[in-house]
Amino acid sequence: MLHIEAPFEQGNIRICDLLGQVLREHHFTGGSLQIDLSDWERGGYILYGENMEGEKALPLKVIIAQ
Repeated sequence: MLHIEAPFEQGNIRICDLLGQVLREHHFTGGSLQIDLSDWERGGYILYGENMEGEKALPLKVIIAQ
């Protein structure tokens, strides 16, 4: 699982930019992303990705620094 830390003050757009950069670095070339808000755990959300074939990509844990 990848851990991404993003300052809360940056807002959602910056966090999405950061996630996009990390996903590209890990060769996630397209598909859908979803953050399950019920998965809040220790200050972070679990974000699941699916590639274009509908296969699950590596889960990412998004940690919102406060």
